[in-house]
Amino acid sequence: MIKSLQGLRVLGMLGIFLFHSGLLLKGTFPVTFFFMLSGFVLYYSYSNRIETMNFNEYISWIIKRMKKLYPVHLITFIMSIAIRWEWILKFEITEIISKALWNLSLLQSLLKEQTFPFNGLSWFLSTTFLLYIVAIPLIISIKKVNHINPYNLILSILILQNIVIFINNSQNYGLNLYTSPFFRVFDFMVGMLVAKQFMEGSKDNNKYKFYNLYEFGIVIIFFIMYFLTLFDKYKLEYGLSYYSPIFALGIYIIAHEKGIISNILSCNILQKIAGFSFEFYMVHELMLIVFRKVFNNLTYHWLIKNIIISIPALIVSTLLAVVLHKLISNKKIFKLLNNKEKGFLKRA
Repeated sequence: MIKSLQGLRVLGMLGIFLFHSGLLLKGTFPVTFFFMLSGFVLYYSYSNRIETMNFNEYISWIIKRMKKLYPVHLITFIMSIAIRWEWILKFEITEIISKALWNLSLLQSLLKEQTFPFNGLSWFLSTTFLLYIVAIPLIISIKKVNHINPYNLILSILILQNIVIFINNSQNYGLNLYTSPFFRVFDFMVGMLVAKQFMEGSKDNNKYKFYNLYEFGIVIIFFIMYFLTLFDKYKLEYGLSYYSPIFALGIYIIAHEKGIISNILSCNILQKIAGFSFEFYMVHELMLIVFRKVFNNLTYHWLIKNIIISIPALIVSTLLAVVLHKLISNKKIFKLLNNKEKGFLKRA
């Protein structure tokens, strides 16, 4: 894995936490970045390893991708029952069972009304799971496309994204498309095309002296775009593809690890945090719910109140994430999962 992109993942995760805690305004942009980064990483990691993959190996690949993630989903699902018990009591038992089945099967992002029950952030895992199912065919297809410049394909996808947004209802598209795997596959494909260009692009060392300028330029442009959304009455940040061009360019440049910013992102502390970033993502909103209940009666200014809630939520979320990461990484657990996987493939 490219270390600078791992560090960038940590910053994106921090952005999500700050947004959910109410300390960051207009914070929907990291989601686009994560799906794009996921596409980049998958193509970069597997494009040279899929030529001889048969159907059983394809199924095994999906299982291996998910077996580190699903236990965290199951644990946080159980946690959400205790934390969101008051919400659960609002529904009939049959409806709760239906919502639970959609959630546990990781298919909730297919239906708008089933997207956010229990641990609401599990929609991201659901969409990721569905994208993993099509990832290998996409990698194979993109790898075979050599007669079209990747830049032109990226531009075409971004144009198509905006057409989809435009024709969708302006009052509903944020929720309809934001969590939809059918829409997020565009980000996924852009990330793969960026990886293809990164792997096949020029290796001219003379360009490396400009990477500090490139990296700082990307950061400046991003903050300008973010600043504009703070004063935007048209809700540009909910356009979903608003940040896509700068994210695609940023991932490509940072991945070269030739500038000051990418070197900082590659530091050991960010790499260690990146190791449990998924677990942190899955638990942090539940912890925010808990501490909002704890500090519900505070009468301070909203900013002070959110800071008071966020600090213990951040600490507890980090501790839980570390524990979950160590638990899920336990070799005995993986041995048990591997045995079950082999049994499944034999039956298939």
